[in-house]
Amino acid sequence: MLITSAEVVQWVGAYLWPFIRISALFLVMPVFGSSFIPVQVRVLLSVGCTLMVVPLLPPVPSIDPVSIQGVLVAGHQVLIGIASGLAMQILIAIFMVGGQFIAIQMGLGFSTMIDPINGEQSATLGLFFSFIVTLLFIVMNGHLLVLNIIVESFKTLPVAEKGPELSAYWSLIEWAGKIFSGGTLVALPAVAALFLVNVAMGVMSRAAPQINLFSIGFSIYIFVGLFAILFTLSTVLVQFQTYLFEAINVLKQITKVS
Repeated sequence: MLITSAEVVQWVGAYLWPFIRISALFLVMPVFGSSFIPVQVRVLLSVGCTLMVVPLLPPVPSIDPVSIQGVLVAGHQVLIGIASGLAMQILIAIFMVGGQFIAIQMGLGFSTMIDPINGEQSATLGLFFSFIVTLLFIVMNGHLLVLNIIVESFKTLPVAEKGPELSAYWSLIEWAGKIFSGGTLVALPAVAALFLVNVAMGVMSRAAPQINLFSIGFSIYIFVGLFAILFTLSTVLVQFQTYLFEAINVLKQITKVS
């Protein structure tokens, strides 16, 4: 039995192009793209997902991987995967920034820890909110929803030299702006409570200058801040669902999945 080079290219491409797109997704996707997950594990996950989804995909064109055309196709697959993962990563970043806003207002900006997800130092409250929404993302099967959209994207955005339109990347940039506006909304209840404490402390300093507010103010800020966080945690789920739907819509715009 003779095997031609065209058949080899066709067989390799059937697994190579989906693997590139899926591995690029796992590179930056929440949980799977965390720094504490070894690269070998991410590669094995990518290979496993590729082997499972290839039978569900439409036939891919016969493109030589070592040609200029193959390099362009590989580049587009990487961009699609990374853009899809970033859309979900921005969702987590919204709540992390919100937690950092609260920490700064409480005077806990100096309280930092090593973020096991990104491998950087972050405010403790920011990590707290990040862990909560990451768990919600897993519990609500967000990772399965993302993988399902990526599999569907091979039908709506097939392997070719042409990638997503510029409007898709622009929607991702606009979604990234939610990191600050959304983070502000997440932190707004606690920040408003701390603002009222600032006003009360200012009135007390004018009415009774002999009181040493510096000795008690820090404790009051921490107590009121933690109290406000306790009573606003119930709204995190509603806010997460709202931003999750927005992130999914951005992901669908990138992949053209309806």
